[in-house]
Amino acid sequence: MPTLDKTIAHLIRLQAICVEGRRTCRLLASGAQDALLREFLGERERNYSALIVCLRTQITTYGGRANWHVSLAMLWQRGWYRLRSLIAPTDDRTRLEVASRLETRSRRAFESLLAQTLSPAFQQQLAEHHQHTIAAAQQLQNALDHWPCLDTLRREHDRDSDLIHPRTNGGRGLNGSVEHKA
Repeated sequence: MPTLDKTIAHLIRLQAICVEGRRTCRLLASGAQDALLREFLGERERNYSALIVCLRTQITTYGGRANWHVSLAMLWQRGWYRLRSLIAPTDDRTRLEVASRLETRSRRAFESLLAQTLSPAFQQQLAEHHQHTIAAAQQLQNALDHWPCLDTLRREHDRDSDLIHPRTNGGRGLNGSVEHKA
């Protein structure tokens, strides 16, 4: 069953990236100065946590063993980031760059996993998480392109984004009614 072993390997790889993503987002959010960036990274941490649970369930369903540790390369990256932050102060732009690299790595792992043969229900779950990752990567890239304005980190894909991040008049229209995006 080389295909099943390959699928399990892809699942474990994505899970390791998600574990590191959750830790990295927590670390980046704890030192972020901008409230939008802190909120965005906190949301990504929660998304990674939900995905980790989903992946662990699928790994055991496919007969594999869930990974509880991160890879040596990811430990090296985290150590390098912490060393750099000790030597030179880390600003929010650096945090955006680190988060952008993380989302790119996550997106690539999703794409390689989605190329595998998976159950339709799990494929749909992964596709939803993949879309969140793509949206997050685009938001981070837009934030880097429009630095220092971080308004692009607002939840554009969320139906209630105006309620969470009021743009004008407290998220209400001119007549005072709450506006929702379709």
